[in-house]
Parts: sequence; structure tokens; C-alpha cells
Amino acid sequence: MPTRKAPPPPAGGRISATPHRGRTSARGSSPASTCPRRRSATLLHSRWRISSWLVTYDRIMDAKEKPETTSSMPQRRPDCIKCFDALWFCYSPFHQMQNYYRYGEFDNCFGKWGDLVDCLALKTKRAAEAEEILIAREKAKPHIWTFRTVDEASENWWRMYKHLVLMSPPLPGAAQPPPRSDKS
Repeated sequence: MPTRKAPPPPAGGRISATPHRGRTSARGSSPASTCPRRRSATLLHSRWRISSWLVTYDRIMDAKEKPETTSSMPQRRPDCIKCFDALWFCYSPFHQMQNYYRYGEFDNCFGKWGDLVDCLALKTKRAAEAEEILIAREKAKPHIWTFRTVDEASENWWRMYKHLVLMSPPLPGAAQPPPRSDKS
């Protein structure tokens, strides 16, 4: 086995009188950097740590890619933490005051309780059953881009804000309520 040379002296050619400035080896009091065996062991250990990290990283990346290759649609499970957070926020003073400012009443949070109970009930069902229920709900929801005609939008606006318009005196040139139909 060939012998290794000692490391070169530090810049300036002067060797320090205090040898304990670096890490010390496990056997004695000499710094790890001056012992060639220790230095090579440390280098091997750091290479091993890097290679083990890369192997772990490859395993994680492979695990992330596997669901996409096995099926076109990943399994959807309801996330009840979001429902719990929404319920928790519902009882906060900020949300209650915001609701009072917007709608004139405090929020009773019944809808948030219903969402949480529904989510927990879905968690108890089999994965296939829960998937069918979630797909059916998604299909039943109206699309975000469904528009109303001008007449439908006007009728809806008057239905929502009629009480505010009728309480205030009419302004000159303001919109008048639509004529009453015989249907109602």
C-alpha cells in the first residue's frame, strides 16, 4: 500500500503552536485535518451522505411519479382540515364583524358545521363510494361561467335589493322598479 504524504504547511510557512483549532480526532488530540486516514474517512463519509441523500431523493421522486403513471385520475379524498379551519375562522371576531358589516347579522356557522360533518362522513366511506359521491357533487354544481340574461339579472337584483331602494327616497333620474307581472 503506498504511503501518503503529509499535508502542506499553511500559507506563510509557519505551523501554529496551538494544534487544537480544528476538529480533533476520536483517538487523540491531533486535529482531524492533519491525519491522512481521518481525512480520507471524513471524505468518504461525506460522499456516502451525499450519495444516500441522492438515493433518498430519487425514491421520493419515483414515488411522486408512480400515481400519475398507474392511473389517469388520482384518488381524491376530502381534506377535513380545510373544513375545520373554515369552522374555526367562522367563530373569530374578525369574521363575525365582517359578516355583520356585509349582511347586517352575525354568522351562525351552520353551513361550516354541515361541511365538516359531511367531510367526516365521507372519510368513513370506502374510497370508491366517496369518489362517486364527489364526482356527482362536482357535476351537480353549476359552472362558474353560467351567465344570466339581462332580464334575469335585473329581476335578481331587484329581488335582492328591493328593500333598500324602497326605503330611500327616489333620486332624480334613478332606475325605476320593473313593472309587476301577474305571475307573483
